[in-house]
Amino acid sequence: MPFLRIFWVSFLLIGSVTAGEWVLPWLSNRDGEWASSVTFNNHGEAPASVQLTAVRANGDTFTANLDAVVAGGQVIRTVGDLFPELGSGGGFALFAVSESDAWTISAKVASLNTASGDSPAIAEAVSATRADTRLVFPSLPYMFGANTALVLVNMGDEPQDIVLQVFTEQGFVWATNPIRLEPRRPLPQLMALVLPELTVSSYITVVGAQAMVGGVFNFNTLNEPSLMNALPNPAVNSAQLDELVMTMNSSAEIIAAYGTATSVVFNKNETPKREDCPAVETTFNPAQSESFLAATLDWGAGCTNMLGVYHAGALGLSLSRDGGVSAAWMAGQLNFDQFVTRYQGEEFRINGTVQAEGSTLSANFQLNGAWQAEALSAFASGDVAASVNLAVSRREAGFTVQGAYQTQINGASSYDITAVIEAGDPLFYDFTTCAWPTRGTVQFQLYSNAGFSGSLNYNTGDCNTAVLTIAGKSETISLGSGG
Repeated sequence: MPFLRIFWVSFLLIGSVTAGEWVLPWLSNRDGEWASSVTFNNHGEAPASVQLTAVRANGDTFTANLDAVVAGGQVIRTVGDLFPELGSGGGFALFAVSESDAWTISAKVASLNTASGDSPAIAEAVSATRADTRLVFPSLPYMFGANTALVLVNMGDEPQDIVLQVFTEQGFVWATNPIRLEPRRPLPQLMALVLPELTVSSYITVVGAQAMVGGVFNFNTLNEPSLMNALPNPAVNSAQLDELVMTMNSSAEIIAAYGTATSVVFNKNETPKREDCPAVETTFNPAQSESFLAATLDWGAGCTNMLGVYHAGALGLSLSRDGGVSAAWMAGQLNFDQFVTRYQGEEFRINGTVQAEGSTLSANFQLNGAWQAEALSAFASGDVAASVNLAVSRREAGFTVQGAYQTQINGASSYDITAVIEAGDPLFYDFTTCAWPTRGTVQFQLYSNAGFSGSLNYNTGDCNTAVLTIAGKSETISLGSGG
């Protein structure tokens, strides 16, 4: 099973991305035929500038800087203004990079050789986070005497070969010969030349090894253009959720540790009897404010609990109180000490500290903190840096959880993701019967060479399955026992 495929970042970090990149797949500036202009909107709270790179299909490259645009401001520039040395010639892709991610960028590409003398097509720039290894051009209308042209931009660092797959009312119809995409440059494809036998409307999918962006021009018989971007078309891949599930499993153990420790002290029976896996040792000092409650959950060299979940190592809980024993607010730490969790046969050793605070009376609490995990498998490489910002409440002899997960996956590839549990559909854990949530939904958004949104829905009515949905495609996945 592939390891470390997703790099998770929290919902709370969305606004603090340090840089952004956008791509306009194809602009044109040819005397008497085409003219292009670009609009830059700064939605940030401070002035920001943009570094621009224009790359023709043959690799010719031109650079420029857009001076700082005021907060809330808009700047519109013609291609000639931005790149005086570009001159009249073939089309090009425009790459825009900024220290701010608070931009929207769009382009007007106008055909001058028409009855109006200025027939425009407008499209937004594609955020690099929306690049994908799978793209779809959802609409390629056909009309006799008209034409369509695709443009693809390879966002990777290496050349790649791709195939255009064409679908019509009858389903899959054609596939082209392999087409070579050079890194970081556009490749236009005039459909009348690529597939002259295509005389019906269609849509086209593209699959590559590296992320891409694209656009499609459709021309009527008067040579007037319309323009739209290709859309990411990711496939559902349950293995890409391995590290999220591992992070959630570790968080669940923290929740169970807190519940176990406080239940032992206050003689509550809502949490499961854990027998000797792990061994639970609790120290209760009711007369003290500091070190009011301490507990150790020790799995030793490794054991499997009643729910079939394997762990090794220990979790340590140390809490101080503010207020009376019966209704105090506790604050302290949960410490991972060579804690090992196993998921789908792979093991991860975890070390780190999570801050916990909550009520001794209600067992409602919050987790805020981070831990580092490394793979123990001989076939795995890389590390996981996970953190949580969760609100936990005891409900119905279990726990509801809402908030956000943050996980950083660094291996052969790095990935960014947001994982959010909304208050209206929280996760519900009943540790007496199941190691996984039995209700609730996790919404996530992945950022990498490929970017997509999806959800993991635990409202399946059983313990070990969830419904994974990505780009409108769903499949039921097995979570396994965690062992």
